[in-house]
Formats: sequence, C-alpha cells, structure tokens
Amino acid sequence: PMYKGEARKFAAGKGDIIREIAIKENSYGRYNHHFDVDCIELDPNLRQILKYNFSEERRIELGENRYRPKTFFENGIHIVHDDFLTYQSYKRYDLIILNPPFSEGDKHLYKALQMQERYGGAIVCLLNAQTVKNPHTRLQIEVSQTLKKYNAQIEYIENAFASAERKTGVEIALIKVNIERKQEESEIYNQMKSAERVDEFAQQDCTELEIGDYIRAMVSMYKVEMRSGLELIRQYKALSPYILTSFDKDRSFNDPILMLSLGNKSRNLSENSYLQEVRSKYWKALLGNKKFIGKLTSSLQERYNSEVGRLKNYEFSEFNISMLAAEMNTFIKSGIEQEALKMFDKLTIEHTYAEFLQNVHYFNGWTTNKAC
Repeated sequence: PMYKGEARKFAAGKGDIIREIAIKENSYGRYNHHFDVDCIELDPNLRQILKYNFSEERRIELGENRYRPKTFFENGIHIVHDDFLTYQSYKRYDLIILNPPFSEGDKHLYKALQMQERYGGAIVCLLNAQTVKNPHTRLQIEVSQTLKKYNAQIEYIENAFASAERKTGVEIALIKVNIERKQEESEIYNQMKSAERVDEFAQQDCTELEIGDYIRAMVSMYKVEMRSGLELIRQYKALSPYILTSFDKDRSFNDPILMLSLGNKSRNLSENSYLQEVRSKYWKALLGNKKFIGKLTSSLQERYNSEVGRLKNYEFSEFNISMLAAEMNTFIKSGIEQEALKMFDKLTIEHTYAEFLQNVHYFNGWTTNKAC
C-alpha cells in the first residue's frame, strides 16, 4: 500500500509495474492521495513509450476504469534519468522498485541499498536468483551480507518470466528489504551538550533523584536547550538571504523557502519569544515534580501551577528556583494555619446547637471560633 506524500523510484521499462500499482491503488479507493514516482529507463525508445503510456491521450484511450482519475497521473510520474547506476539526487525515497538487467542486477541492488541506508526506506527487487544464492564476486558477497544484515525477505520463483514479453526460464529472486529510518542527530545540540558536560535524564525518572540533583540536572539541560535553540535561530537568520523563494532583488515579498516558526503559533520568531517558551517548559516541569511541591497544600499547588505564565519572565536558574522555594516555605506555614482554622471552624459549627448559629452575640462556642 502507498500513502500520501511518499516518494518512489522505478526502473521503469514501459511502465507495467507502475500500471499494476495504479490499478491496485484504484481498487483501494485512494483517489485523493498524491502519487510521486520518479522513473529511470536506459532505453530511449522505452522512455518514449513510458511517456505515452501515462499521457492524457493514453488514459482516455484505455478508459478511467483501469486507472485512477486524471489527478492520479497529473504531475505524479516523472522520467528523471536514464541510468540508475549514475543517478544522483538529494531526494529521499520511501520505496525503490527494481527490475534491472540480470547481468547487472548486483550493481543495481547495491546502489539501491546504498541510497536507502543514508536515510532509511524500502526496496523491492527482481534479479537472477544465483546472484544471492551463490554469490561469487566481491560485490555479490557484499550485497548478500547487507541483505542478511537487514533481514531481507527473499522468495525464489521458477519460470516467472516464461510467458513474459522477454521470455526466460531463469529462476529469479524477489527481494524485499525494509531499512528503518535513522534517528537524526543535531550537531548543534551535541556541541552544546558536550560544552555543558551533562547527561540527559527522563522526566518520569526525576522523582528517583534527590531534589537538589534533580534541579541541577534540569538547569544544565535548560542551558543546553536554550543555547542550541538560540544558535539554530542565529544560523537560520544568517542562511535566510541565500534560500529565498526567487532571485528577485525586491525582497519585500521574497520570503525564505524554509520557514522557522515557534511551534504551531503564528508569532514572529525571535530569540526572546523562544526564550519564554523554553522557560515555561522547565518551570512547568519543576512545578509538576512531587518532591518539589509535595509539602504544599492542594490549593497552593494549584496556585503555583497557574503562575507558569508569570515565571516565564524569570530565568530558569538555581538562584530563582531557590527564591521560589523560599517563597513557598513562607506560604506553607500560613497555608497550614489557614487550613487548620477552616477545619476548626467547620467542626465547631457542626457540633453546636442550631438555635445559636444565628445569634453571634450570645453564641457560646469555642473561643477560637470566628463566630465569637
């Protein structure tokens, strides 16, 4: 199955493989999904046939019942090169489908494996079974080892092309490989982290640390994240003049092709707006830690959780955290006293005579009760 936004590359021939996928997609009812296919074919005659087979004229000639509607092919199939072995592109492909000449099947599959190893992606390839069954060249051995590394599925099929246009009785191998997407690493973040000399920690594990160690670790991670983001913004602003939407010298409507925004918000990107968002994140995490706010009453916890908007104007530092902790301690005592008085009032009112409740002057209750 294919999904919107996925890019594919085919060793195209006349387009038989693409046609079958188009029919299958039509049966799934995916009419509105974007079909992004790059085709490569060495034979110039086959390239012309391929171009015609997916033209508007051919679509009308065969009828739409065998294909998806016009939008399926409109700007969706591109003949991008002639030789797959010399093809170079910055594009990332979700899937590469190969039906190469058997004499060079190992070279084509090796090239496809190299392409997908860079970022991750899938490969489906048909080639002579002996290429993987009995590898005897250095290249074939390396291809076999790579297929084993990624747990490739290999199905051997006899007489698969016995009734094909170009008949052959050679046993073939249907190879399917799925290379997982690689987790991208940020050089900026790694540099800042190395300079700060800190180890990452998971927020859910914070309660296992002593509160002092937890705070120091959070402050260090805050510094790494802050410096990384500010460096990214600086580099983006420096790069922006070189990645504009056009070569027009009038830059009043010439925005950068890449846009760097603050989450899903429409605010203009600035260092200070980024600063506030990161501060909010860390203050919120600190106020959500039970060891830090555990001594507060529930009403005080709610109060401080609602004050993240105020705290984002203060640097997330050990000094400001200690000031906040001191402020909390002053409220802990008064908070406990207030809660005790409320409970005391409630008890004395509930356990006195009902006829005295409205007569404050003659109310014979507890002397600490506010009704006296």
